[in-house]
Amino acid sequence: MLLNGQTIKTKCITEELIKYYGEDQILTVDSHGGVKVVSRIRV
Repeated sequence: MLLNGQTIKTKCITEELIKYYGEDQILTVDSHGGVKVVSRIRV
């Protein structure tokens, strides 16, 4: 895992969003490894 300033900032923001909204309301996607397209599901 790459640990630079952007990675750390993203991790901190994600943790705060989870604290505020709850884990069931936040979707995280790890794009490490070359994911180019994230599928969307309409609900």
